[in-house]
Amino acid sequence: MTTNQQTRMCVGCHKKMTSEQLKRFIVTSEGITFDTSKKQPGRGSYICSDQCLDKFKNKKHRKKGEK
Repeated sequence: MTTNQQTRMCVGCHKKMTSEQLKRFIVTSEGITFDTSKKQPGRGSYICSDQCLDKFKNKKHRKKGEK
């Protein structure tokens, strides 16, 4: 990882990776929407795999706005 790349954390496993290695999603009233452009408005979260997305969905305590 070089110093000029943005580092993000997976909400499922809490591993830190570059934003290019992770998938960004936002939680809306309709559910989870993946943000392929990484520019959609809203509180974005990042995951590294489908397993981590399942972990996130099953968590009881999420960040404010991610219900």
